[in-house]
Amino acid sequence: LRVLRGVPSSLDGCIWYGFEKGTLIWILSTHVDDQKGGGRKGEIEKLVEALSEEFGKLKIEWHHFEHCGIMHKQDPKTKQIEPPSFDISDSRALVARFSIDSVV
Repeated sequence: LRVLRGVPSSLDGCIWYGFEKGTLIWILSTHVDDQKGGGRKGEIEKLVEALSEEFGKLKIEWHHFEHCGIMHKQDPKTKQIEPPSFDISDSRALVARFSIDSVV
């Protein structure tokens, strides 16, 4: 990511920012083999190409995808993002396993 002007967040090393002349051009959230990002289309395509060269063929999903178990949907025309959704059965399993009183 550093090759593409990537800088890790000082608050969370799993968040990376790409800058050009001081302007943010992409952002990427990473978790093991799961990434989610946004930015200028051409810059994202360069990012995908570089990651593919490093790690091999990638599964790319635009506008409707899952990241870390959470579903994301974006209207390709308006760019508006719907609130994320996830399977609450996972939360119930955690509550049962760890005897948690409630989930926020």
